[in-house]
Amino acid sequence: VCVGLVTGRRQSEIILCTDGLPNVALGALDTSTLDSDFYEKIGKVAKGIETTVSIIAIEGEECSLAHVSQCAALTGGAVNVLHPLELVRQMRLISQNPVIA
Repeated sequence: VCVGLVTGRRQSEIILCTDGLPNVALGALDTSTLDSDFYEKIGKVAKGIETTVSIIAIEGEECSLAHVSQCAALTGGAVNVLHPLELVRQMRLISQNPVIA
């Protein structure tokens, strides 16, 4: 959804914060209709519109980073796996960045 929202706004940045395995709707990884290429496809679309996708995951949670991190790898984004208490500090740092859209 976010990649669609930034289409037409080159050099955007998307930060995906996840607390566990994607399990609902698009990108769900625990269903019988698993599309293991979903995150690679999204990464390629994002790269095509010069958008960076970074991921913040919570330490100790199953986030299937092998799949989800493909977006970050393809777009030059970062993957951070943080302790839950460190998450607050990281979100504060992110919120200090100017929001353009």
